[in-house]
Amino acid sequence: MRSTIRLIQGVVLITLALGASRASATIPDGNGVYWGCYKGTGTQILIIDYPGQSCLKGYTLVHWSVAGPQGPAGAIGPAGQQGQVGAQGPVGPQGLAGTTGPRGPVGPAGPQGMSGFNGMNGFDGLPGPAGAAGPQGPAGAAGPTGPAGKDGGQGIEGPQGPQGDRGFQGPQGPQGAQGPAGSGSVPAGAIVLFRSCPTGWSLVDPQPNVAPYVACEQTETPPPPPTCGNLPENLGSLNLAFGYIEVFGGSSVVGYFDIAEWGVTLNVALLEGFWPFEGGTQPGSYMLDGQTNLATCGACVVLTNGSSQYMPVWGSLEISSVNPLVGSLNGVTFLEVRIDPVTYETTPVVDCPGTVIDYVSFTSAGAPMRAPALTKRSLLKGGTAK
Repeated sequence: MRSTIRLIQGVVLITLALGASRASATIPDGNGVYWGCYKGTGTQILIIDYPGQSCLKGYTLVHWSVAGPQGPAGAIGPAGQQGQVGAQGPVGPQGLAGTTGPRGPVGPAGPQGMSGFNGMNGFDGLPGPAGAAGPQGPAGAAGPTGPAGKDGGQGIEGPQGPQGDRGFQGPQGPQGAQGPAGSGSVPAGAIVLFRSCPTGWSLVDPQPNVAPYVACEQTETPPPPPTCGNLPENLGSLNLAFGYIEVFGGSSVVGYFDIAEWGVTLNVALLEGFWPFEGGTQPGSYMLDGQTNLATCGACVVLTNGSSQYMPVWGSLEISSVNPLVGSLNGVTFLEVRIDPVTYETTPVVDCPGTVIDYVSFTSAGAPMRAPALTKRSLLKGGTAK
């Protein structure tokens, strides 16, 4: 078996992709997005808990949503049918009275009235001087009234009454066609919509109207490449018959075995009180895909090469005896890691290659025992060492 393992970020990536894990994961993430790692020549996608985890070297980070981003707006539907005519509005209030029209022209003169009757002759006066002339008789009766003149013009129209109620709205037009599904990949420099910008992203200025989302662009500069160890891709098959062991209180035991050919020390620790040895260490077959963190592992396997350290992400550990420590590793893939000297929290080294052991058997039978140098580590882990 020949392979090169590279990790982009997070050991839980491998445990999710390759087997059961005790680590907590959020899949899909809070935005409903699945993240995974894809290799161009493969046929599988490895699901990861991004951004807490990243891809191995040689894999491409991809993601896709449970639902694609909002497609473009559909074409405007045809206009709805004309709504029915609204009911007749109530009669508006009486308009103001129009102003008085101009005076009509004077009607034509009436016909001449009839002459009055002549007054009666006065009595003959006594003969004497002639008397003064008598008063004039009264005027004759007035003639009949002439016909009425024409009516004046119509006054100005009063203001219009209030508008009647609006008629019912016509039915809504049909919805536009669904936009195409979004792509699962995000090219470099792309602008992405989030509920809020995640770490390493900033708001686009000016911000488009995409409520309730915000447009974000990636702003963080990738970190410089790490300094990697120099182990080969594959250590092959080995048979280690030499080493020494440390035995702690209870049933915890640590074995140290040298791989002289490569200048590597293989450390195998079985620690009581940690998975899978909560009830005590015992022989058996154990998968190593959940044993990648030195702070939490119970079946711990560490390769040490100078200042570089490696822990497994895949393979199995066979234990046939706890003390003396006898067993084998089968098809184990290692990643280079950094281990905190105080907390023993373990972090994979980004972009550094790993190595593979196809098979190695080991035994401490007849090997010397020494005082446990990892007592402090065991106490920090809550172990049973005294």
